[in-house]
Amino acid sequence: MKFGALILDFDGLILDTESPIFEEWRATFRARGHDLGLDVWQHALGTFGTYDPCAHLSKLTGEDFDHEALRQEVRARNMVRCEALPLLPGVAERVQEARASGLKTAVASSSTSAWVEGWLERHGIRPFFDTVCSRDHVARVKPAPDLFLLAATRLGAFPTRSPAPFPWRARISS
Repeated sequence: MKFGALILDFDGLILDTESPIFEEWRATFRARGHDLGLDVWQHALGTFGTYDPCAHLSKLTGEDFDHEALRQEVRARNMVRCEALPLLPGVAERVQEARASGLKTAVASSSTSAWVEGWLERHGIRPFFDTVCSRDHVARVKPAPDLFLLAATRLGAFPTRSPAPFPWRARISS
């Protein structure tokens, strides 16, 4: 099997930005006397707009508060945590190997372009990617395949169906 492209997700694969944001929301819930478990938070992972922690917290506490102000507060604390994060082990090496073997490379993320591009630049790996596709570029994010299909199209790699036993999984081939 020959592959024509390498498409990586961002949050949780290139940089573990998912743990800090969960911990910040969890601390926010605890400060108001409630817990936020992974069983609930998992609905926010890898996608956008499926889980609203402010609405959930408001329902649990019965409080009426400024949701946008709370989001900004949590975001600010999350940024501090994320600034200390290293790339996940092996990311730069695997992408460089892919490029050296002639593969085109992309990032496909349900996060914003500003978020993804900023961290790729900060860690000096943006030049390793031919394109970055984010929620800013598609109508539907994961679990819909739109981000990955856009990345494949931009790279000139054409998705094909994989053989059984996983007919639902797309494979990128040249």
